[in-house]
Amino acid sequence: LAGMLIAWQGPAVAFLINGLSFLAVIGGLLLMRLPPAPTAGQRPRMRSHLKEGLRYVWWHETLKVLMSMVAVAAFLSIPFMTLMPVFVQSQVMPDGTIQPIGVLAASARPLNEWACSWLTCEDPNAVPFGLLMGSFGTGALLGALLVGMYGDRGRGRLLTLGNIGLPLGLLVFAASGSFWLSAAVLFVVGIVFILQNALTNTLVQLTSPDQLRGRVMSIYSMLFQGSMGAGRMQAGFTASLVGAPLAVALGAGVSLLYSLFVFVRWPKIRQQK
Repeated sequence: LAGMLIAWQGPAVAFLINGLSFLAVIGGLLLMRLPPAPTAGQRPRMRSHLKEGLRYVWWHETLKVLMSMVAVAAFLSIPFMTLMPVFVQSQVMPDGTIQPIGVLAASARPLNEWACSWLTCEDPNAVPFGLLMGSFGTGALLGALLVGMYGDRGRGRLLTLGNIGLPLGLLVFAASGSFWLSAAVLFVVGIVFILQNALTNTLVQLTSPDQLRGRVMSIYSMLFQGSMGAGRMQAGFTASLVGAPLAVALGAGVSLLYSLFVFVRWPKIRQQK
């Protein structure tokens, strides 16, 4: 839907609607009523809290492996989304024709031409890009439903499926030259992405003791967000040297090797209940 809207009205209107949608989130937060936090006589300093959390993660083997899986996936696999526009990049020529540039742009050209015949075609890349991301998002939604239905039975096996399936799917995506095949692959990638992400988060919380859970989760969040930010930079730099498809393939390949290493070296991860 966003791709169609951008192609029709441009990105400003899409950002405006996206911003307005957060009013519902703000309203929900304002309606929340939380009990007052208990006061403590002497609160430890933030630095000592953080050190204690880091120390616990470092000496807890399962947590350390889970955190490493998060960091590797966020740095090497997930940044493929940053390069997605490059795959479908096209240019509108002065005579009104669409010139494919990205590796998927040629097979997406009929879709572009159809969209531009119905819309004002503010951006010829918006519709194919929106469909690819929509396919990924639909798969992620299905993955979330699967976690909700089966996530309490064999979490370790589902996590392993996501941890290996995510880079495998990205390798197929990087090798694909077909827009519609890529859209189908991204649907599967969305499913395994949620399996990997949601179940890692769940196991980190279940493995952490009550008194340290907040600190452990803050380390998890910093590691995930920090690795993803650095991963976007490395993906862009690598793509500038070897091209977007090979950049995605290299990141996914290294991530797959680490996933297989975890599978062999730490079998208790896949045995988590």
